[in-house]
Amino acid sequence: MAGGTLARLKPGFKWPQARAAFAVEAERLAPKLGGIDNSNLRPSITSLQDGLAGPVKNASLMFMGAVVLVLLIACTNVANLLIARTTDRAAELSIRSALGASRARLVRQLLIECLLLSFVATLAGLAIAYWITSVAVKIEPPPLGAQSYSILDGSVLVFTLIVSVITTMALGVLPSLYVGRIHAFRSQSYSRARGSRLVRQSLVAAQVMLTMILLASSVCLGGAFARLMRIDRGYDVKGVVTVGVSLDGTTHQMEKRQLPYFEEVLDRVRSLPGVRTASATEFLPLYASGFVGGPFGLDGRPAKRNSTMVPVLSGYFETMGGRILYGREFTEAEVRSGAKVAVVNERFAAGFGVPKEAVDHQLTIQGDPPRKIVGVVKGMEYETDPTTAKGNQVFIPSATPGSFFSTFVVRVDGRAEDHLAAIRDTIQSLDPQVPVFGVKTMEQRLDEVFANPKFYRTAVWTFAGLALLLAMIGIYGIVSYAVVERTQEMGVRLALGTTPVQLRGMLLRHGLLMVVAGAIPGIAGAQLTGRFLESLMDGAKPIGLATSSGLVLLFAVVASASIWSATRRIGTLDITSIT
Repeated sequence: MAGGTLARLKPGFKWPQARAAFAVEAERLAPKLGGIDNSNLRPSITSLQDGLAGPVKNASLMFMGAVVLVLLIACTNVANLLIARTTDRAAELSIRSALGASRARLVRQLLIECLLLSFVATLAGLAIAYWITSVAVKIEPPPLGAQSYSILDGSVLVFTLIVSVITTMALGVLPSLYVGRIHAFRSQSYSRARGSRLVRQSLVAAQVMLTMILLASSVCLGGAFARLMRIDRGYDVKGVVTVGVSLDGTTHQMEKRQLPYFEEVLDRVRSLPGVRTASATEFLPLYASGFVGGPFGLDGRPAKRNSTMVPVLSGYFETMGGRILYGREFTEAEVRSGAKVAVVNERFAAGFGVPKEAVDHQLTIQGDPPRKIVGVVKGMEYETDPTTAKGNQVFIPSATPGSFFSTFVVRVDGRAEDHLAAIRDTIQSLDPQVPVFGVKTMEQRLDEVFANPKFYRTAVWTFAGLALLLAMIGIYGIVSYAVVERTQEMGVRLALGTTPVQLRGMLLRHGLLMVVAGAIPGIAGAQLTGRFLESLMDGAKPIGLATSSGLVLLFAVVASASIWSATRRIGTLDITSIT
């Protein structure tokens, strides 16, 4: 059984020293593992804080990365607006300069204005964040809600203030760069306007790059979740009801009284209308909380990895929808007698050669009599990701399937939810003193197990959607401003015979060039991000060329719609008033 030890470091003893000393001791104990290639069983040391944060640490890293990208995209939008605003105020700033205002004073003025805008925006942002947090608490899966956090926490407010100040100073720097290039009564310099335009186009390209990274990340996580859900684990969760019981501390806790209890319960449950089959086990798939098993070998050949041992009653595989590939299931006689037989899953059998040939061979483990393998079952994976080192399962017949708790599994016709109450009441009626818990369908349990990755996927998709919206706003803004800024030029072009559609097409081409300029580094960044996510989440893989091309095409279509909408004003230009 897997276990752990709590300890406190001596004063002055740092974690690097503790890990180094522990690694030496772990290497000394390694030979006692029998040469098993299973790093999960190697002794390890970690801080209690990291241990408690383990289930949500990776999710927090993903969310923080997504938040940073969205923040950067929002910052580029604001920087674009501030640069455009500074360009429009060139005449005012030029007059101030002519009246004696120094460059430092003009820069200070711009920074103070940015700080005031930032203060108002921070208050509004905190109000929105408070509302979003209250919504997220209601929809987040239980593992993420184990600890309660408040948006009004002091550290959160300080962090928000620091980020606001830093982003404000960073955003205020770009407009201030133009202050030094402002000369008295020369505010409409074409070269300065052209330089401002290039900077704003570069910022939009950066927006596209960051948005591509977030979109690729959402596709990466969505693909990982889809692959997890598509995996054939060797059992069918539809139409299966599960009910947990604990015989510990009851009149049935003695070993010789457990099997009669299970048999009586199963007889009553099987007689219920709509019940097809029923059985019991100690560990449910995806819910094996502890490791019971060992380095099972075949005919004395040593195992390369450990296997999980699962005690079950007869009919378990049929009830779970398992598929016996070779051989057979256990019989009731084998359960009653505790026969030395076993059923192994296909992964275990493949580790010793051809799965079909494992039947009738001897399953061996040090210290126990050998067991005859009577069947090989498809899958029956007990891990969320079957590619992990715990993918090997060994099933044994047991009259006492569970030292402290057991789970009845019942396959029914129709909707499993409709049978929950009847099955629960039937089990309780035999002995009301036996605690009954975990009355759920296997589909509900599956939803619980995959609640976290589903929540991560939804959250990252939300961030990606927000990033795409911000990028479209940025593209719309710069193209719309370009129409206003170049109104006189466009009026001349219209007077010379250029049609509004041609002008809009020209701006569309320029806008799509910004998209392409940002998409190319965005795809490269998406590949790097995909490798990072691969290390954080099981099943995550970097996107391929086809997916990258699809994302670029999607972005181009959405950007085209935004640009075309931003240039609709060209069709209403009055040539006479412009020229």
